[in-house]
Amino acid sequence: MSVTFRLPTNLRPCVGGRRDVQIETPAATVGDALRSLGQLYPGLLDRVLTETGELRQKVYIFVGNECTQCTGRLATALPPQAQVQIAPQGSPLGRAPYSLGALGASRGRMPAKELSPKPSGVVLMVGTTKGAYLLTSDFSRSKWQTSSPQLRGHSVYAMAYDGRNGRQRIWAAAQSFHFGAALRFTDDFGKTWSAPDTASIKFPSDAGVSLNQIWQIAIPKERPEMMYCGVEPAALFESRDAGQSWSLVRGLFDHRHRPRWEPGGGGLCLHTILPDPTNHQRMHVAISTGGVYRTDDGGKTWQSRNQGIRAEFLPDEYPEFGQCVHKIVHHPSAPERLFLQNHWGLYRSDDGGDSWRDVANDVPSDFGFAMVVHPHEPETVYIVPLESDEFRCVPEGKLRVYRSRNGARWEPLTRGLPQSEAFETVVRDAMSTDSLVPAGIYFGTRSGKLYGSANGGASWQLIAGCFPPITCVKAASLGPAPFPRPKPRRSRTGGTKRRARAVSRGIDVSHCKLPPHEVTET
Repeated sequence: MSVTFRLPTNLRPCVGGRRDVQIETPAATVGDALRSLGQLYPGLLDRVLTETGELRQKVYIFVGNECTQCTGRLATALPPQAQVQIAPQGSPLGRAPYSLGALGASRGRMPAKELSPKPSGVVLMVGTTKGAYLLTSDFSRSKWQTSSPQLRGHSVYAMAYDGRNGRQRIWAAAQSFHFGAALRFTDDFGKTWSAPDTASIKFPSDAGVSLNQIWQIAIPKERPEMMYCGVEPAALFESRDAGQSWSLVRGLFDHRHRPRWEPGGGGLCLHTILPDPTNHQRMHVAISTGGVYRTDDGGKTWQSRNQGIRAEFLPDEYPEFGQCVHKIVHHPSAPERLFLQNHWGLYRSDDGGDSWRDVANDVPSDFGFAMVVHPHEPETVYIVPLESDEFRCVPEGKLRVYRSRNGARWEPLTRGLPQSEAFETVVRDAMSTDSLVPAGIYFGTRSGKLYGSANGGASWQLIAGCFPPITCVKAASLGPAPFPRPKPRRSRTGGTKRRARAVSRGIDVSHCKLPPHEVTET
């Protein structure tokens, strides 16, 4: 029997860009026909059905003019010469019968604005609830070029840059409201993106769960082909071929604690991945709400590492696991020293997570999500405190980044940031650093504002102010960074070398602000 499938714009990259696909199949039902189609195009089937074989909740199937929601869904019988339309729920295509056709790929869209990045500079990758944006600048980081929206209409909660082995690849975790989560990448800074089925992450059939969201992409610099992804429901995936294929890390997925993990406000998600650059067998992950887990044998076994971290919402405030950890960070040169932002609490560990101590001093609130470590100072950490779990905005309407240089005391960094009626929210992955000197610090807000500092947080500028709600900010440096120009050295009494040399040569400097006897050689 001949069955013709008509596909919406989102799914056409999975079949070479075609709108209509005709197959010959003995299938008697919609489900059988879809599985026959999936044998030819496996990536397409992943977008329509979950790993458990169910039709995705936001996808409609029409047979002729009849919606299968009312006729048995996948069990709906097919007539001879069936015409089957796959449509996202709620779209004009989803409400139209087969005979009305499909929306064009470019209707109502602005022409794409392409980036022309230089061989050296900085690229910012900004994920939002409505797509992604790429921004580039030279090393001064004073002016930025912004791309047009990438992956339009997708929620992008994770992005990463892979510059290993000569690659210039940007990864994005694109979540479709209708067709689920997919890893996408671009090798030309957004001019083209891979098809949704190119780098497919999915649970094996015996796992009994389906992929809801990709929360984190981790790319170890010292291991050119390794990649990791943290997903919802909480699990870790790894790739040993730079993202071409993925496998579930069963040691964590089959952990005895897993049936007792509970979802946090954003779901049951593995959101933080910290490979140890000095020991490839060791890695830390953070799960909401499961807590911190560590492996010392390459992922075969995992141990909870939550001693000293409290869980205010549980009867036992210091359980073995079950904490709602929001973020953990470390510096590559000191992987044993970890910093942690908890659901209430700021913590530090100096023994690889075996124990934690509270370091929430001089902060208006110890609740928050975002946390990054300085790229060159292992004990310097940045956070953005939020008022509480009920009012997730910055305290007092003041947008303040807090910095600690010793992991114990904190100071606010406010120059250039609004200090009144700024009820902003900065989420978990919406803060990042570059690798330059002085360091660049960047963060985005749920109101769509992107801020940056080119001097380690001493002052800030508004880079962009009208993005959709920002969910992710990542920074990467392209090409060799310039050696920083040293500032002129001053003498102990405030005079410069030039003035000191003038005195040594017998030049009269009495007209200067400092009397001659206060200008000394340095």
